[in-house]
Parts: sequence; C-alpha cells; structure tokens
Amino acid sequence: MTRDKLSSIAVLSLLLAFSLSADPLLLADWKWTDPDGAFHEYGVYRFPDQSWNLSNDKVDEGWYLATITSAEEQKALICGLRGIRGEYWLGGCQANRGAGPADNWAWVTGEEWSYNHWAPGEPNDAYGSNSEQHLAVWSMWGKGNNGWLWNDEGRLPNINGYIAEKSHAVPEPESVSLFAAGSLALLCAVRKRKM
Repeated sequence: MTRDKLSSIAVLSLLLAFSLSADPLLLADWKWTDPDGAFHEYGVYRFPDQSWNLSNDKVDEGWYLATITSAEEQKALICGLRGIRGEYWLGGCQANRGAGPADNWAWVTGEEWSYNHWAPGEPNDAYGSNSEQHLAVWSMWGKGNNGWLWNDEGRLPNINGYIAEKSHAVPEPESVSLFAAGSLALLCAVRKRKM
C-alpha cells in the first residue's frame, strides 16, 4: 500500500472516530408562545447516525425531545427549521412494540397523543413488523407536501440529529397577581427609601 493511501485511511479513520464520539452541535434555536400562553424553547442539533435512545440521553437537563401536540406547534416547528434539511428525532415512541405501525404512540412527556402530522403512507414499519418505533420529522418538500412531515423511523443512517424542547408553564392567575402585588410593594419601598 502506498504512503498516500495509508495517509488517506488514517485521516478517514480519525474523521470517523471524531464523528462517532462528537457531541451534538446546535444548528438553530427559536422560541414560541402557544395559544394558551405557555412559552416553548426549541433547539435543533446535528447528531448524525445516532439512535433515538442515545439522542434522548444527550438532551440537556430540563429539556426533552420535542413534542408537537398541535397544528400551531407544527407551524412553529416548520418556521424554526427554515433553511435546514434532513431527518431529526422527535420525542414520540411506540409504548407497545407488538402493536401495528399506527398504534400506541406516546410522548416522552406523557402529554396526550391527540395530534399527528404523518407523511403520506406513514407510519408504516417499512423494514418489517415493529422495525420503526420512534418518531422523526423530515424535510419533505414538493409533490404536494408542504414541509416537515412525520415518519416512524428505526434506521440510523437516515437521521441527522434531534430537536429538543423546553416548556415553561402558563403562570396561574393567582401567581401573576401575587407577583404583581409583590413587585408593586417593592417598587413603593424603593421609592419611599429614595424620598
């Protein structure tokens, strides 16, 4: 083997080792407030060819793989992913592996599974019974498709990374009132002190 071929093999081996051990890379982040007033933060991470479980483990504390529970949130997702292509894990999985491809889907947060945005023909266990139990979203544009559609997935070479989410609950009306009253009292105390 020539020296150039050996050098090329060494470089490719180092690149492969780096890509397998690399940490997720943040590609984009955005914020969205849902119709109920809850605040959501999202981040899309490049973490290619990694399993759903490993991606779920890599999500920062306080965050989770994103759950898309309404058409409005799906639209916010599409806006946030503008300019990005590929397929990314979301926080959905099949709770019962013995079910059919469309059965027993659940969110990692325990939120109700009442909305979906499957691509045409999905979910389908494309590689055989129970071969795809995790949810991914992919940039499927054209041919009547308008954006990021859902896919049941199991094959790692298709995956570019994952989308993480962090939600902040809507404050209770009493909490808002207490905060406002406390802020007003503090403001009055500061003003009184200055006089």
